[in-house]
Amino acid sequence: MGWFEERFIENTSKLRFNCVICEKSMWFPLSKHEKYLTCGNACSKIRLEQIKQSKKRLCEKCGVVFFPRAMQIKQGHGRFCSQKCNTAKTKFATTVEAIKKRSASYKKTMEAKGYKKGVEHPKWKGGQKATVARRLASGKARESVKNYRKNNPEKVREFALRRKSRSYGRLPRGFIKQLLLLQKNKCVICRTDVSKKYHVDHVIPLAKNGEHKPDNIQILCPSCNVRKSSKDPINYMQSLGFLL
Repeated sequence: MGWFEERFIENTSKLRFNCVICEKSMWFPLSKHEKYLTCGNACSKIRLEQIKQSKKRLCEKCGVVFFPRAMQIKQGHGRFCSQKCNTAKTKFATTVEAIKKRSASYKKTMEAKGYKKGVEHPKWKGGQKATVARRLASGKARESVKNYRKNNPEKVREFALRRKSRSYGRLPRGFIKQLLLLQKNKCVICRTDVSKKYHVDHVIPLAKNGEHKPDNIQILCPSCNVRKSSKDPINYMQSLGFLL
């Protein structure tokens, strides 16, 4: 037998497969090696059904039959048919007794392994207060705050407004940013751009029993807000010729 005949027989044996369902011989090129395991649609449907049945599980809470994904089974999940059953089953884990029990068990395990905590640990550096003090002394805290204020100007401005308005309530988180988008970054009165500088104004001033609520808030440029001050909104707009 020559070299060509030997190579032909070797390659031919590699190209031959048996269907995993009916064991019928199949011939595929090497590029399809182990890609197709069934000979046709009928056997393919049977195999898919077998795979589905292999994933069949019973919910540990309600006993309903369900089919979790393969990754869930691999990771040890797929025990409950829904989030509702999962929450009902694991709800006891958040009780005070369960937390104390886990804490005691963890402490016992750490002591058995020789782990030390707090001052007894060889790498103890003083705890959280000492860490904050070191960050303040090294200037890292100031630099971190500076970068945050630079990268999040809208959040900083909103936080400052919330601190000032503690006596008469707070606006929803992110409301000012949404209002700017609704106004297209323009002043309500003069229509100038307020993307860089703006004032948060009360349509009906607080001095005239206006409320600090979203439906009484508007964004004005600094000039318009200073001119408006605590004037009645209708009278002020009529003085500008907007309302007749």
